[in-house]
Amino acid sequence: HGQSCRGDAGAPRGPELACRLPVAVHAGHDVRAASRIHFIGHSLGGLLVLQMLAEFPEQRTGRVILAGSPYNASCVATRLSHRKPGRYILGRSMLQWLGQKAPGLHTQYELGVIAGRKSIGAGRLISRLPHPNDGVVTVAETRIPNISNHIVLNVSHSGMLLSAGLVFQACSFLRSGHFLHNRNHCKIDVT
Repeated sequence: HGQSCRGDAGAPRGPELACRLPVAVHAGHDVRAASRIHFIGHSLGGLLVLQMLAEFPEQRTGRVILAGSPYNASCVATRLSHRKPGRYILGRSMLQWLGQKAPGLHTQYELGVIAGRKSIGAGRLISRLPHPNDGVVTVAETRIPNISNHIVLNVSHSGMLLSAGLVFQACSFLRSGHFLHNRNHCKIDVT
């Protein structure tokens, strides 16, 4: 929507929060000297990274990983948004994301997407999720057109935060620009 940062008294909205990310990125001593900056975002965090990069392109952006981020809308969030308690649970950032067009992707950075297929999560209580899903986000919702670096792991949405397999795949992508789809080359089980 092209909104600018507004210092209103309420909690920041998606684009407003995305406006604050560049300040946080530049606040660290090591980051200022870095020649490349990589980003990893989980769920809504991944969407905020994309929003930030769309509004504030960072020339030093290296690779970007989205883990369980519903780029193509969200069945669960859409269902929650129809009722007042659900809108409260979602918060303004996700509601705003649902109401806007997804940000365009830039060719200046490589994008990798990690989705989960372990259907454990509160999303199953809210909506009948098509399979495969991670219990909150479907694999289809994570797909981004023209992105070949997409991998599906046997992990739930919240389990992504603690998954050694996800960390292994993220490290592979950050180092080489691709995920390891052939499990025979993996030193640990990525399922």
